[in-house]
Amino acid sequence: MKKLFLALTLLSFMTTASFAQKKIKEEVKIQYKVTDVDADNMQASMMKGSTMEMFVSEKKTCTVMSIMGGMVSIKSYTDKESKEITTLMDMMAKKMKINLTAEDIEEAKKKQKSDVEEGQEQASSIEYTYDKKNTKEIAGYKCYQAKGKDANGNEMTLYITDKIDVNMGDMANQAGIDYASLEGFPMEYTIKNPMFSMTYTAQEVKADFDKDVFIINDEGYEEVDPEDLSKMGGLGF
Repeated sequence: MKKLFLALTLLSFMTTASFAQKKIKEEVKIQYKVTDVDADNMQASMMKGSTMEMFVSEKKTCTVMSIMGGMVSIKSYTDKESKEITTLMDMMAKKMKINLTAEDIEEAKKKQKSDVEEGQEQASSIEYTYDKKNTKEIAGYKCYQAKGKDANGNEMTLYITDKIDVNMGDMANQAGIDYASLEGFPMEYTIKNPMFSMTYTAQEVKADFDKDVFIINDEGYEEVDPEDLSKMGGLGF
């Protein structure tokens, strides 16, 4: 399951002038781009230039990621009420569907907790530190820096805005970011560990979008057990 969540972590952003600095609540579409990758692994290094669209509504979330110029496509759907996650992976003509129930996710969290080194504190949420003097403009939004570290030692450097206020539900399971503990919305984030460093940067922000994006079309996809995907090595990164 640990490799599965690494895969989902990798599923785990310039807006038009009319939306710049406009307060957005309830619903949002954000397009991110992988703007920097530092990794020895060839496949991971090929992530640079990949795009991810994130859609958030009151009851659902969806992420759509295109990797290696579209050679790999990942769509992940989360139902905020049932806590279920459905992921469709199209990896060079091999199509797989992975369903995660609330119980699966809870079990994975317990497994992740048991994998933490003995003596290392396992926090239920990530504690962030903020530097409001360290700012940059991203996709028309003025952002300031936040830093944090998760229980697995992944270091995160983010630039967040308080102009986007939406309920992210369980999206933290995919992006590796504890939105509940974060005081703003991430417009750029860098995830770093001894194996790789990867930066996502917002390219476009919209306050409305076509809700058909939440319709799951799984025709042609073979359902795969999460444990089987883990044995396959996730995405191979």
